[in-house]
Amino acid sequence: MTFQRFVGAAALATGRVEKLRADLVVFDPDTVETLDEKRIADLPAGEERLVQKAGGYQNLVVNGQVLMEDSEHTGVYPGRVLRSHTAVPPNQHAPA
Repeated sequence: MTFQRFVGAAALATGRVEKLRADLVVFDPDTVETLDEKRIADLPAGEERLVQKAGGYQNLVVNGQVLMEDSEHTGVYPGRVLRSHTAVPPNQHAPA
């Protein structure tokens, strides 16, 4: 059974309420780890930023959409960027 089918079956069994958002992380605490830091030059004018990813997370659901399945990113970005402890609504900029 795929993770999406598992989540869907669990939602049906528990009487999921439509239009509510939830996040779910499935991981094995024995395999969770921080990976090596990397510099990535993907900012304007070729500027670099430091990125450090984590390993050991099997599945991740954000706002009801599967973001990671079997430790692989699915290509969706359903969340919001948080700045200054405030969620920025889609298609809007954070205050300067």
